[in-house]
Amino acid sequence: MTLFRKSLFVLVLLIVAAGITRAALEGFQAKQEAVLAECRAERKRLGLTDEVLRTKYPTPEISLITPACVPVGGTGELVVKGKFAPGSKFLLQSDHIVIVKESLTATEYRATIKAQAGIGPEVADIQVFSPVSCISAQAQKAAVVTGKFEFDLQASNGWRIKARPVSDTRCNPRGRSEFSYNVEFFRGTETVAFQKREGELTYSPYSQNPFYLRVQEEQFGGDLNARMMALTKKMMDTSLSEAEREKAMTEIGAIQEKMVAQFQDKAVMQKEAQQLEQRKKEFGCTNLDLRLNGSQVQGVMRCGELVGRSIQVNGTMKVGPTS
Repeated sequence: MTLFRKSLFVLVLLIVAAGITRAALEGFQAKQEAVLAECRAERKRLGLTDEVLRTKYPTPEISLITPACVPVGGTGELVVKGKFAPGSKFLLQSDHIVIVKESLTATEYRATIKAQAGIGPEVADIQVFSPVSCISAQAQKAAVVTGKFEFDLQASNGWRIKARPVSDTRCNPRGRSEFSYNVEFFRGTETVAFQKREGELTYSPYSQNPFYLRVQEEQFGGDLNARMMALTKKMMDTSLSEAEREKAMTEIGAIQEKMVAQFQDKAVMQKEAQQLEQRKKEFGCTNLDLRLNGSQVQGVMRCGELVGRSIQVNGTMKVGPTS
């Protein structure tokens, strides 16, 4: 098998694994085919052997990537460091986020990235192709669409749901990457939420319901476990001072002692398990699958057996700038 065929075979496997072979990415695929066609033409014109191709146009090396944080309808800057042959081509795996300006040296690629208006919090990977050989490399999370995506929803069972973003760490080149939310549930016209949960929003632009809002389920251990999780998450913050870190560790130790004492009492554990199971039946909401239909949000909420496994929801989404 020739070098080109091997490279193309690997490329196809990557595309299939990423789930982007559907017509929904026809813009990206057209650009990709244009790059491959250019490589085929140059290879034929130059008549180079596989060994020469590997030497002169080797596999691109990506050592560090600083993603472009792009507001909806705005621009951001992408920086990719590594080793690149002159004439290497870079493609974003998206039909909604485009490269409007770029520059390349042997060790660095820079680009101005623009996100279309009206899109969701999409994340796009990037592929780089060496010229002539078209040997490629790929990096994840090259561009991240940011914004405050706020949801106000009405469920068919009479509940109202408010989902507000808390933090978005998807632009961080290292560490935890998530779009976290506060999700509140109200009955009818009540102004005080009967349930408040943490959530996480993910977005897949080519799914039937692109917005997936996961709702954190209540865990065994109740408030103590929830506090433990919050403190553990806080400890992951690299900006935390030593004093704050020490305080959090002390509280975690105290919570652990209380939880151990609880778990040693079998009667308490059995009662807690029964109560937790009943609460899951009476609430048990785990996720909302949402899509935009014009200016309206529509979708499905999945909850416990006494609420409903598939409850229709509709409402609005407001997008504001990040602070």
